[in-house]
Amino acid sequence: QTAADTTAATPESGSALGKGLETRHLTMMGLGSAIGAGLFLGTGVGIEAAGPAVLLSYIVAGIIVIFVMQMLGELAAARPASGTFATYGRLAFGNWAGFSLGWLYYFMLVMVMGAEITGACAIMGKWFGVEGWIPGLVAVVFFTFVNLTAVRGFGEFEYWFAFIKVAVIIIFLAIGLGLLFGFFPGFDSPGLSHFSDFAPNGVSGMAAGLHTAMSGATENEVAAAIASAMFRAGGEFPAVMPYVASGPRSMIGHSTWEGRMIRPGEHVFLEVGGCYRRYHAAMMRTVVNGALSDSMRSAQDLMKHTLAELRSLMRPGVTVSEVDRLTRRMIESNDVGASLATRAGYSIGIAFPPSWDEGYILSILEGDERPLEEGMTFHLIPWMWGVDGDKTVGISDTVRITADGCASFLTLPEDFTVHESSARSFPAAAGTPRP
Repeated sequence: QTAADTTAATPESGSALGKGLETRHLTMMGLGSAIGAGLFLGTGVGIEAAGPAVLLSYIVAGIIVIFVMQMLGELAAARPASGTFATYGRLAFGNWAGFSLGWLYYFMLVMVMGAEITGACAIMGKWFGVEGWIPGLVAVVFFTFVNLTAVRGFGEFEYWFAFIKVAVIIIFLAIGLGLLFGFFPGFDSPGLSHFSDFAPNGVSGMAAGLHTAMSGATENEVAAAIASAMFRAGGEFPAVMPYVASGPRSMIGHSTWEGRMIRPGEHVFLEVGGCYRRYHAAMMRTVVNGALSDSMRSAQDLMKHTLAELRSLMRPGVTVSEVDRLTRRMIESNDVGASLATRAGYSIGIAFPPSWDEGYILSILEGDERPLEEGMTFHLIPWMWGVDGDKTVGISDTVRITADGCASFLTLPEDFTVHESSARSFPAAAGTPRP
């Protein structure tokens, strides 16, 4: 660049570029852009899937980011350039690397924008009680207008909205710490009790099945996900492969998968037995695709309450018949048209195909006056057949009798897994498998 060129680019000449953004704008925009739907929605999904152990993932990711930023800083200091990090890829490996990095980063930002607006739809749709696409459309139109305004106006907008975002996070952390340490009167501090099961979803197979059982998937895919997760986690071939029944097929109860596609609004009944060194522990869980109806919520709460009462009751000396009476009395009190069509549970332990239950040793039925003894293990099944006349749902627990009560083998949450808006694409009705 010549002296004449430099002179021509002075403010007096009117051809110089204006500076519409200040340092405060850039600083707050940097903070705001690093915080998005991943914090408010993605973190919730991660905690649900991994429990407090998700902290390890954030620590590892944070260390990696620090290393990357340190390396980029050293590159920028050693070789200042006006381009993005793609410039350093081009300098090191050639034009193909710079081209690829630039377009991959562009593609990533486009995908992030879609994820961000999806998160906004989910949150604001519930705020205002409308379909998610409505606030999504408003947000897209509004932010498009903001991006088309003058640079300074855009900077001011980004500054204040990023400030709000950062402030909300600080307030959120302050409230969380206040609740944790009992600073708020009227609220009991949980302390570190929720960290007792650091990785609560260690029951890999069922966790994978709950995640997969959404509309658009087939029963085969759900069963495959369960089996794959169990075996990868170190489990052995169970005495019975998973029971997977969706929609009206759940009325069959113990039904293996048949390739049926799960439709929107349907539920999926799952029963999975984990096996290690031939010892088995079984559980029932239920997945709902769509909003949780009043009847399904009632069934869920009743089964959870029944299991809690059973765990309070069961101890050495209590008879098998007492366990059955409590289970049957509570389940039969439902107001959703369901019934307990089978025994209330059975002993479980070492098993080989074709069955994991030890009903031939002990089934929890009325009239059996044998007392429970320390060391016994049971699969408790207060499931409900015929909710709304066409659904079978289940929540179960595998417990062991201790010296003064009983303890569960399971850590997976008992609530129904609800997929409200995460349906996979599925073909038109004319081309779908039989219902």
